[in-house]
Amino acid sequence: MNILFLQTLPLTGVSGDPVLNLLKGIIGAFIVFFIAFILILFALYVYLSVVYSKIGSKARLSSPGIAWMPFTGVLAVIFESSKMHWWPFLILIIGFSSGYILILSSFAIGSTMMTLATIILFATTAIFAIMTIVWHWKTYEAVGKPGWWILVPVISGILGLGLILIRVSVLGIIIAILGAVAHLVLIGIAAWSKSSSNQ
Repeated sequence: MNILFLQTLPLTGVSGDPVLNLLKGIIGAFIVFFIAFILILFALYVYLSVVYSKIGSKARLSSPGIAWMPFTGVLAVIFESSKMHWWPFLILIIGFSSGYILILSSFAIGSTMMTLATIILFATTAIFAIMTIVWHWKTYEAVGKPGWWILVPVISGILGLGLILIRVSVLGIIIAILGAVAHLVLIGIAAWSKSSSNQ
């Protein structure tokens, strides 16, 4: 590597090896990004736990504090609030278990099993995503809000993904982010506003 050439670039900083300075800058930016990412995730976790716990209280659940359970707490609240049947969880367990077993067996049997596993995992995820939307719809109604509010993030997410796929990436990402923010606002309204069924 020609160090003399690199020293003429505006990367050198005050002193030292320009490559080392560049590496330090990249590592520093990564650390800052990582810390910001962790803080945002933690803030989202706290916000969602508080909101869904409040929604669980408004829906008169016996244990709304389950919303604080990591990963599955929010799902448990919307499932219980919707007062629907438990069979989608059975589909989730069977679908994902059989999909992963087929993936493992594809190493011994061949690519046919991998294709089948992909189809099963995709179908299981699609069914569970649809049921999650239905549970949210019923949960909104249980706290006296319009069920169609859940369609705001769903439609914006689909629209955003469609724009990303046709290479209008920036607009697609913006629409998807706005849909996610709208969902956070709507669940906050559902949690803290007065509703006709709960006054």
